[in-house]
Amino acid sequence: MATRVGRVSLNRGTIRDLLNGGMGMDEVLREDAQKVLSRARGLAPVDTGEYRGSIRLEVDQTDRMVVRVVATDRKSNVIEHEHAVLAKALGASAGEKGRTR
Repeated sequence: MATRVGRVSLNRGTIRDLLNGGMGMDEVLREDAQKVLSRARGLAPVDTGEYRGSIRLEVDQTDRMVVRVVATDRKSNVIEHEHAVLAKALGASAGEKGRTR
């Protein structure tokens, strides 16, 4: 049974397409992740710049499309433990007022 929402008919195929990034969802995910990435780079402590330079987007396909913000510097775990850079960047994104999505 399909549910009508506007001009989109929600059925298994449509849901699968959305979860895989179709119908513009890939752009939505990348745009939101880019905001988190920018915040994380702004919050990152800078000693040598290696940590900040290692913060990047990672796109993966599990049972759905996934876009992650990751830091790959060898000291990332220590820096995240001490400064919570990625956690703060994600939290700021989740707490935005007036979001349209």
